[in-house]
Amino acid sequence: MAFPLHKAAFEGDLRNIVQLAEVERKTGETLPLLNNSQNTPLHSAARSGNADVITWFLKSYDRIDPYQKNVQKETCAHIAATYGHIDALKVIIVYVEHRERLNTPENAISYEPDAYGNSILHRAIMGKQTEVAAWIIGQYSNEMLWLKNTDGATALHVAAGIGDVSIVKQITTQTKELTSSKDHQAATPVFYAASYGKLDCVQYLAENGLTGVETTNIKGENPLHVAAQGGHIRTVEYLETKMKSGCWLKQTRSGATPLHLAAATNQDVVVDHCLQRKDAAKVKNAVDKNQNSASHVAAELESLESFRLLVLSGAVIAKKNKARTRHSFL
Repeated sequence: MAFPLHKAAFEGDLRNIVQLAEVERKTGETLPLLNNSQNTPLHSAARSGNADVITWFLKSYDRIDPYQKNVQKETCAHIAATYGHIDALKVIIVYVEHRERLNTPENAISYEPDAYGNSILHRAIMGKQTEVAAWIIGQYSNEMLWLKNTDGATALHVAAGIGDVSIVKQITTQTKELTSSKDHQAATPVFYAASYGKLDCVQYLAENGLTGVETTNIKGENPLHVAAQGGHIRTVEYLETKMKSGCWLKQTRSGATPLHLAAATNQDVVVDHCLQRKDAAKVKNAVDKNQNSASHVAAELESLESFRLLVLSGAVIAKKNKARTRHSFL
């Protein structure tokens, strides 16, 4: 099936759109408004940022509901925010919310969630559309900032995870309390920054007294655990300077140290860094609740380089774990 309105909307061909609408009026035969992905022509225009086309549809073509969602539960506002089309987004917001006075969380298009619970602010940040995200933050109350997606993540979590320090600063200036907000895994925004090695965001949150780097998530992991697991050496080095002594001996609920997690994912640079520390003798032989040392974990998961480093450092490799096994490389 052809979708001429969608095509013209995407291409910004307003003249053709007006002609198609006139043919509909004269013949009474309507063109399809939903394509195979359930997108309306508004979605198509929003994707390419054709603000004039969006304006015409909203003012002159009442067959399209601006709240219509596609198969991913995205409105046209989600699409405009994701692709960074601020003028298109402004048209949608001004017409649908301001003109119709639908600007509360209960009925505003900007508060609508997509299939993963993301608001337009989440989507702008995910799309690395800093200008759009900054505009949205400036337009709305703190209720927008506290919205959570299906993972329980706020916009601040997302911004910290992608390393957008300017948005992190803007959000925390507006509402400092969000730095303590936890997702469904009890992870605060600093966890997202540490998990993805976004050092600037970790530093900003830690050095401005906005977060604690000793905080733990539902697994008992702290930011050092997740940074080590991800192999983010610069973030690891920074967190060491902000955490209490013995940070490499901190254990998760399962008893894993940051070294266990680094060895499990074969982050050999982090493993080597840990083994150069003064407390390496204690750390390299620390065991989890199943009596697995980091070398057990490296062997089981075939993290060969990490295992090699542990052996060369003098880690005990003859000790058996609770399963009465040594190491699969031996």
